[in-house]
Amino acid sequence: MQQVEVVKTMVNNKKNEIVEKLWNEKQSKLSTAIVTTDFEQQAEDKKHVTELENKCQCEVEQLRRALSGKEEHLQETLQHMQTMAAPKKEVEDELEETRLAFKQFIFQFPKFRTISGRLCYHRRRQAN
Repeated sequence: MQQVEVVKTMVNNKKNEIVEKLWNEKQSKLSTAIVTTDFEQQAEDKKHVTELENKCQCEVEQLRRALSGKEEHLQETLQHMQTMAAPKKEVEDELEETRLAFKQFIFQFPKFRTISGRLCYHRRRQAN
């Protein structure tokens, strides 16, 4: 009986060794598969990130070109307004000078003088 026990123990030990060996092989295969899958996933993710970066860069360039066009248009409009503002200022200054000269001329003649800001010459003439 003791011999049977020894054989059972040897068989159990051998069985355990085989199971452990198979377990280690499977674990190694799984680890390799996980690493490979992770590597493939990282490569795929990197590809998507690169595609999105390129798309974003294209959109940024389009926006820059559009903004540049708007800036040019704005500069042209600003220059146009500046060129129009100078003559307007000259005309306003000239008009003010003409008003002053006209007021001085009117005040040279007493019957053309104003009462409360209005010319009264025609009223006085109609009253006479």
